[in-house]
This record gives sequence, C-alpha cells and structure tokens, in this order.
Amino acid sequence: MKEIENINLFSVLTEVEKLEDSKNKFSNTFTDMLKNEIDATDEPEVYNNIRKLVYKYKDDEKALQIIDEVVEALSEGATLSEILLIAKDEIEYPTPINVMNLDEFNAPKH
Repeated sequence: MKEIENINLFSVLTEVEKLEDSKNKFSNTFTDMLKNEIDATDEPEVYNNIRKLVYKYKDDEKALQIIDEVVEALSEGATLSEILLIAKDEIEYPTPINVMNLDEFNAPKH
C-alpha cells in the first residue's frame, strides 16, 4: 500500500469525480464503503483515534477547524465539538430513552 501513501488527496478526488454520474453510483458506493469502514471499527477505537487527532493538532487552530468541518460534512451538520459536548451531557444527564436502551443492551440473554 506504499503507492497509496504518496498520493495527493486532491488528485485522487479529481480522478474519481470523472466517475460521477446522474445515478449517483459513485457517491453511493463511496458512502457505503465509508460507513462499512466506520462500522468495522469498534466504538472505543473510533473515539481514541479522533482524540489522538485532536491532541496531535491541538496547537493548530486551522487543523482543528478542518477536523470539525469534516465531521460536520459526515454528520449533516454537527461538528465534532458539538458531538463531544452532547455526548458529555448525555453521560452526565442521561435521557430516559438512552437509559432504557442501555438497560436493554445490558440485560442478560435468555
């Protein structure tokens, strides 16, 4: 995979844009693959990888804004900062539906 490591992201994007069509075949394929990659990663690893990125760029405000923008693009509007604050609030003050879901998830299997 060394050949992939040295590829410029913008160059790749301009290449794949040639594959876009009115049926959204490429965008649907890309989105499905991205979702599958995220789903294949366990929750603690996703969080820890995001956290490592933030710590890596903690002194670079522009980089932190870009991370927020990428998450916002993936989530249809919520930035990483907002998601972190909502998750913090949910842990500190769980909503009844989430408590019920956790109870159901943690219930012994028969």
